[in-house]
Amino acid sequence: DAIVACRMLGYAFGTPTNESRFGSVRELFIFKNVNCRGHEESLLDCSYSGDNCKAHEGAGVVCQSAADLTLDLTGWTEDSGLDGDYGGNVVFNGETVCDSGWDDKDANVVCRSLGYSSGTSTRGSHFGPGLPHKLSNVECNGTERSLLDCKYWAIDDNRSYWCGKDRAAGVVCRK
Repeated sequence: DAIVACRMLGYAFGTPTNESRFGSVRELFIFKNVNCRGHEESLLDCSYSGDNCKAHEGAGVVCQSAADLTLDLTGWTEDSGLDGDYGGNVVFNGETVCDSGWDDKDANVVCRSLGYSSGTSTRGSHFGPGLPHKLSNVECNGTERSLLDCKYWAIDDNRSYWCGKDRAAGVVCRK
C-alpha cells in the first residue's frame, strides 16, 4: 500500500506507518483496510472497505526516491558451485526479494543494474537464508533498468508469511 501511495506522489518506494505516527487526523477517512499488491498506479486501483476509523488509526508513508534505494547481493562465495563472476541472494533496500515468479529476465535486470552484462536466476535461497522479504512476484521483460521498473508485489508486514527465509531470489552475474 505504501509503495502505491508513494508512486502516486512521484517517489520510487515507500514504507508504511500506522496508528497516526505523524499525529492525529480528522475522523474523515476515504479508505479502510486498503489491500494493494504493489503494481497498481493508484490507491483507487486497490481493494478497500468502509471508512469507520478513529483519529489515532491514520495510515502514513515514508517515501524514498530511487537514488535513496540500495540493491545488493549476499551469500556469494568462490565455492558456491556456480559458474559466474558474482552472485548472491538479491537484497533490495535491506530486505531479500521473494523467489515467487523469479526468472532469468529478472536476474538480467538485477545484474545489468549492478554493472554486469547478464545473469541467471537462482531460487530457494541458494546463497543462504533470506532476510524478511519486501518484493515478490517480480515480473520483468528483461529490458528494464531497475527492479522498480518491473511489475512486482510489495510485501508489507501483514503479508510476510507469503515467503519464508528459504525462498530468497538470487542471481549469478557475468561480465
